[in-house]
Amino acid sequence: MLPTDIKDLITAFVLMMFLVAGGSAIQKLDLLGKGEVLENIVINDDKELFLLNYMKSKTSDGKTISDLILEAEDNEEAFNKLKLETIKFMELGFIVNDFDVRINYPNGIKKISNKDLSEFYEIKLPNKKGEIILVKLGVNFRGEES
Repeated sequence: MLPTDIKDLITAFVLMMFLVAGGSAIQKLDLLGKGEVLENIVINDDKELFLLNYMKSKTSDGKTISDLILEAEDNEEAFNKLKLETIKFMELGFIVNDFDVRINYPNGIKKISNKDLSEFYEIKLPNKKGEIILVKLGVNFRGEES
């Protein structure tokens, strides 16, 4: 090693120490304004992602649950198929204890459940007429209190 290489290594090490010290000082002093707003946000990702996964899951005939929800608005046979596919999805993996799916169509509410729940996660679907269908899902995973 040449003497200039050692000087470069020492200089690089000192600069790296300044960067680390400066970064930790910025973080400790909250100079970037992270503040209280980000600390108070609570997101229940598990159940919201479960709702999205439910809506996009494929049925035995290749359609998605959201397609069946749109078809079941005025078709009782399609609703029965939706009910069977929903029960099949909820029993998949044995992670769901209780579920309550409520579909608010413009002309009424249809329900698929094994227990009435009070906490719901919602998603909106537009139907072919441009009206909004509100799908509410309440779910208790295994290990959660009912």
